[in-house]
Amino acid sequence: MANLENLKKAVPFVKDDPRINRAGAPKTKLLKDVLTAELQTESNGIDNLTAIIKKLTTMAVKGDLNAIKEVLDRYAGKSTQHTDITTKGDKVEAVNLSSLTDAQLRSLVEIQTAIGISQT
Repeated sequence: MANLENLKKAVPFVKDDPRINRAGAPKTKLLKDVLTAELQTESNGIDNLTAIIKKLTTMAVKGDLNAIKEVLDRYAGKSTQHTDITTKGDKVEAVNLSSLTDAQLRSLVEIQTAIGISQT
């Protein structure tokens, strides 16, 4: 928790305030860059990425269900899941909102806000 005395001394930033870091956050090596370098590193004459792929496929062939799932998800893509939680299989018709009055539209917005639906 912040020290209360420091909060009392806090001053907002003003134009050209020397405390503002104009360069942004310090530049660091991204995780992806580090992983790329590590995966391209060779040991025993084979790069680490190829070794990982071989290990994963070997585990899948031996029956490891997690490895099987991972290989199939990466190779064939994840299967889509269709979920119907509102209509019990009935077709949902589109609603033409242009026929609503301003008062009706405001009511819809109020309902959405009340139940936590964002208006994007």
